[in-house]
Amino acid sequence: MNEDILIEKFELMNTRAKIRYFNGFERSRQPSILLDVSKDKKGEFFVIALRTPNELKNIEVLDVKPKEKHLLLLHRNKEEKRKDKFLMGHDERHLFTAAVPNSSVSSVDSAKRALIPPELKDILAKGNLKFKEELKRKNIAFRRSGEWFFISEPNFNPDLLLILKNEPLQRNSVSKPHYLEFAYREGGEDRYFPTFMSKKINVEQRRNGLTEVEYKKLSDDVRKSSNWQVRRVNPQLYAKGRITHADHSTVILKGWHRVYMNGEYLAPASKNILFID
Repeated sequence: MNEDILIEKFELMNTRAKIRYFNGFERSRQPSILLDVSKDKKGEFFVIALRTPNELKNIEVLDVKPKEKHLLLLHRNKEEKRKDKFLMGHDERHLFTAAVPNSSVSSVDSAKRALIPPELKDILAKGNLKFKEELKRKNIAFRRSGEWFFISEPNFNPDLLLILKNEPLQRNSVSKPHYLEFAYREGGEDRYFPTFMSKKINVEQRRNGLTEVEYKKLSDDVRKSSNWQVRRVNPQLYAKGRITHADHSTVILKGWHRVYMNGEYLAPASKNILFID
């Protein structure tokens, strides 16, 4: 796609986009495309970083919804022989990018539907919701705030002594947290996260943490290069009360709700996004 035409597609939803190209040092270390959100004096804008101008021919805008301010971008990943798709646009207050897990989607609406957690598909089917109802932040099946979905669990009765207060909720260690007024966790896995970056720790280790086995394999030198914090990942999580976030409207849950993350983690291209929330 021509660079000017690509930028014009973003302008249709009243959004700026800038194309940049990796320099020689970056080119060997970065994927063929990297998406980010940046900010200047005029406000937020999308950054589409590419290895070379030749990579533009592998990019296509499949759908734009100007009124909803959403766009579906296709990148033909020649290296990994797949088609990656990204939903991009405005959320409640800021720009966002989400990798879409279903490679067959071809529209903004079908991309939104593909991001609904797999665990919710049966619930939505039983509710006989119309398509537009499924895409709302609030319907009879769930409440949503950003990438998190909340499903009512009226019969859930946790141990009162194990209820957590003001619990942070993040998809990884570099995303902005939601805060749950009341939370309860079951199961999950402990992982080690560096509390600050060093040249000896890569981005993946910071974002996703290390299992105990992986942590023990690190040299003493690497372990000492940062403080490490043990956090629980992938638990069964329940929440109630106020759900707050700097970029989203507050959600109030009356009674306990099971928490699910959207389906972006199923998309291989999620690693090509720097901006998380």
